[in-house]
Amino acid sequence: MNKIRIGTHIFGKGSPINMWSTIVSEEIESDLDEVKSLGFDNVVLLIPWSCFQTNIYKAELDKEYLARLKKIFTVADEKELKVILRIGYLWDSTPSNMFTYERFMKLPYDYEIKKQWCWFLKALYQQVKQYKSFSLAFISWEDFYWPIYRHYPNVKNDHDLLPFLQGSGFLEYINELKVLSLLGDINLDTSDYKNLLSSDSGLYSFFTHYYDNVIMRKILDMSAMSFPNVEYEYRVDPEWIKDGKTISYHNWNTNFYKSTLPVIYYHSNIGTKPSNVMNTTQANYHLKSLLERYAPMRRLGQKLPFIDQLNFFDDTYANWGSIDVEHDDEYAEKVFETLSKFSSGYAIWGLRDWRKNIAHNPVFERYDEGWVIDGSYSCDKNKLILKSQCKISQAIPHLALDEGERFVFIEGFSNSSAKVTVSINEDFTKSFEIPNGNFSEEIKIPESGRISNVELNLQNGMTINEISVFGRSFSQGFADSSGNLYPIAKRLVELQNEYLKS
Repeated sequence: MNKIRIGTHIFGKGSPINMWSTIVSEEIESDLDEVKSLGFDNVVLLIPWSCFQTNIYKAELDKEYLARLKKIFTVADEKELKVILRIGYLWDSTPSNMFTYERFMKLPYDYEIKKQWCWFLKALYQQVKQYKSFSLAFISWEDFYWPIYRHYPNVKNDHDLLPFLQGSGFLEYINELKVLSLLGDINLDTSDYKNLLSSDSGLYSFFTHYYDNVIMRKILDMSAMSFPNVEYEYRVDPEWIKDGKTISYHNWNTNFYKSTLPVIYYHSNIGTKPSNVMNTTQANYHLKSLLERYAPMRRLGQKLPFIDQLNFFDDTYANWGSIDVEHDDEYAEKVFETLSKFSSGYAIWGLRDWRKNIAHNPVFERYDEGWVIDGSYSCDKNKLILKSQCKISQAIPHLALDEGERFVFIEGFSNSSAKVTVSINEDFTKSFEIPNGNFSEEIKIPESGRISNVELNLQNGMTINEISVFGRSFSQGFADSSGNLYPIAKRLVELQNEYLKS
């Protein structure tokens, strides 16, 4: 019988962006109890590089985050749960002297960054290998795709672009093709660096293949040699490439050094038109086809793929293909049967609906880390106590919210009614009154534009439990933000529990 992993990601009280500063240590046991009660036997943790190694030039893991990670493993050991790690997660709000995005951006050419990446993987492995609950670790295409492949074609200054072109070997590769007269009709000036990777240069398809087969090959090899048995999550969606007037498509490499388990993701838009709406039968066939594609050597012992993000009922983007099932129970049963036969398991992308929260340490789990506070105050864990009028601010240098409804959320207690002022950047300010006693306020802020700084003016006698900056809700169709299961999830939970007991 094919024994599958049944997992879920957990994001603390926040979102994937700030999960490690919102996982409350005292609630880890109850959080994992909930995971187990819903029929999961694996929990997936995002491990952002700049969160766990905040100083890129210092080979040291953050002691508090490491302690929290170890506690999750310890509790998982006790509850007979397994833990899966996605290492190097890109989108993280932790203050650092170099965010993960910039680290991966420099990884193809900067020796010191390469050395620190290998050290980080080795150090992390040494910390987790001892736990019986440690089940699987993988790195993902996504965490390199955005800061390398999608980043450099948009860079237009030689200072940032030239080190990459030279250090990655791409410039030498193109010059060699030029000397050998292999570039055909492409009229190329290789000294015009800022336009070398643009879609108008005619070289974008060359860059795509070079990134996938040379740059990523080196990164993946050094990663596999640093963290034993680490796996790789493949990019499933083909790349649409426009080179001048030519359109082509690139299917991403699925070969990985010593890989034994293909890791993929699933959403309803793969291989379909954005307007496509699938019924129960079509959606199940869609999932099955994807799974069969990634285990072509099954007859020779290749393991079936593991789905890291099972977005089985996703409304993340309004222009995606969608699933509109007639009977929730029937759909859950068909999908679970397909997964149990044609996969090594799956993980739901989040137990509950979540809002993209870009504030670091919003519930003060890390005391006042990340916040600049002008005034007299004290800070207990999960509680900021104001002893005078205070100005509280946080810079948000590298993360963005989607356009649409956005809010600053503040929750706490006030000894008396008080005036609060919220400012975003230097171009939006709003004041409002809060009542005496417990309060919880959502303040609507501009729906567009980058948020680089949030500032609040608060009064003496206030206790603050949370300050968040968030946008729209994301739903993967399992449970709402209060934990109420959606109809499909109710049947899926029953099936999962039955499976684990069998």
